Amino acid sequence: MSRAAVVSIAAAAVEIVVLHFGLVRAMPKWAGFALVQVIGNVATFLFYKYWAFAASKKGSATKQYLRQVVVFGGTWILNTAFPSLLHYRFGMNPALAFGISCAIFYLAWSYPLNRWWVFRGVQPQAGAAPKPA
Repeated sequence: MSRAAVVSIAAAAVEIVVLHFGLVRAMPKWAGFALVQVIGNVATFLFYKYWAFAASKKGSATKQYLRQVVVFGGTWILNTAFPSLLHYRFGMNPALAFGISCAIFYLAWSYPLNRWWVFRGVQPQAGAAPKPA
């Protein structure tokens, strides 16, 4: 889990910076929340496959990415709706709202589904979570 966490934290940090300094100033906040995730998804998948889960020679990249798209679809909805709620309903800063949302849904949704469904059967690398029994 440590490598996957590094990838996700780095991706979320870049997304927050892009969101804060660019997208939310150029478009409605909800559209910025949605668009920045599309950008981060492709990079995150590649780092997951080739570094975090070390699955470069394991599994079909096409099948894994199609599964990743399903996971991303849920993440995309959650990380658009929840920070929008925090921003529009409670007046929270958009970048902070998005960061909170990323942390919650990474632990509750993205990591578990990527680890045990997208990259299933891949033995974890040193420092990664052991394969469930």
